[in-house]
Amino acid sequence: MLNISIDLESLNDYKDPRQIYTFLSENEIKNKSYISLIGKIAAKKAFFKCIDNNYDFKKIEIRNSSSGRPYIEIIDDELRKKFKNKKIDISISHTKDIAIAICLIYE
Repeated sequence: MLNISIDLESLNDYKDPRQIYTFLSENEIKNKSYISLIGKIAAKKAFFKCIDNNYDFKKIEIRNSSSGRPYIEIIDDELRKKFKNKKIDISISHTKDIAIAICLIYE
């Protein structure tokens, strides 16, 4: 089974920087450009759309591998068990004011 979702976010929708704390953890916010943070929000929204679940953004974190590739780290134990045998891939891209992310979940 394959689930795919995409999300597009505009920098204009996040004029108040405090909005970011609704979506991202302290770990995700460290040393990142504002548009990169919006990309992480897009990735989280794409993930939750893909699983058709309540949007509890603190249950996952968007991290980067040593090569810079983004991936989802599931923080919540119950959610982690649900996706134990599934693969999750994400991709994030942005311009100076638009961020887009795609999420694929498959076995």
